[in-house]
Amino acid sequence: MSIEQYQQHPLFPKDYAVDIQTYSLSQTANGTYSLTVISQELKTSGLSQMPVGIACSGTELRFRFIKTLSGVDKIKLDAVVATHAGTGSLLDAAKTPKKVSIDSKTEGLIAAGSFLYDTKLFSISKTAQFNTHVMWTRRNEPGFSYPVVRATKDNLSTTSLADATAVEAFYDASESAVRAILDSGNALKTQVNAATTVEEVNAVVDNR
Repeated sequence: MSIEQYQQHPLFPKDYAVDIQTYSLSQTANGTYSLTVISQELKTSGLSQMPVGIACSGTELRFRFIKTLSGVDKIKLDAVVATHAGTGSLLDAAKTPKKVSIDSKTEGLIAAGSFLYDTKLFSISKTAQFNTHVMWTRRNEPGFSYPVVRATKDNLSTTSLADATAVEAFYDASESAVRAILDSGNALKTQVNAATTVEEVNAVVDNR
């Protein structure tokens, strides 16, 4: 049985590839890609065989074929890649990961962050924020008992909140610390959004 006959057999694994064509994203029209769009472009390109798979990473596109690509098909595939403009621009492609990175840094800062109350440091992690919010929500309920004892971030000390006024002050200090980190991240993302060139995006540095 020839390879061509074997490849046509119903049991032949269709994701098997004997030819893989690789292109850097810089070879596309604007350095971005859309798998949906490029699949449509391939269907109208006149290729004698369609790829059995298209893979992408942050730097390249890979087309997998079950037969060796002919010279004519290679020219057609090159042309599709060269004219493919993806769904955005190089500027959009630069902004998205930058903002994701800023959000990730913001989350990390909050998770590890703290605020000062009663000369002691307390956590602003998500769990700590939740507990503080519940305490604040229930502070004036008749069945809510005082004092409320909260452990410090390092668990080496505690503070006692005697009444609703103390709970409100504790809550405000916690929220102010969280808001400061969120605001710093949003300020950086505003700079990214306002950038008009890739160079301006790259110039935004998150050194918090």
